Amino acid sequence: MRKTPSKAAKWAALIGGGLGTGILLNILTGQLNLRRVLSGDMPLGVATAIAGKGLVFLSLLALVCMIGTMVALWPSVPRLLSGAIWLGIGGILAMVAYMTPFSIGFLLVPSMTLFLIAGVLAIWRRA
Repeated sequence: MRKTPSKAAKWAALIGGGLGTGILLNILTGQLNLRRVLSGDMPLGVATAIAGKGLVFLSLLALVCMIGTMVALWPSVPRLLSGAIWLGIGGILAMVAYMTPFSIGFLLVPSMTLFLIAGVLAIWRRA
């Protein structure tokens, strides 16, 4: 029988993943000017050219947060593997928060903290 992470670790990862994904998708749609694209005022090619390379960066961060959420929802992931994944995601978000302190960095601090807590709870859980 595999040992799975505790419910507290899974909840911390779910909340952190949802919060991080929501914040990043909100910023992503704002940078893409999605309202103007959907209303027909601006072609999608022009909107992506204006947004620049930040779209790829934000999309990858949102994907990382979604992966952390999926690990929490998957029932048979061993606790050491899920803890390592959540600690890695927390580390990536910490690096992003350090690199972008005046733009999106402070918005990712709660998600980063919850992923780090989830990783520690998953790994240090007693048998």
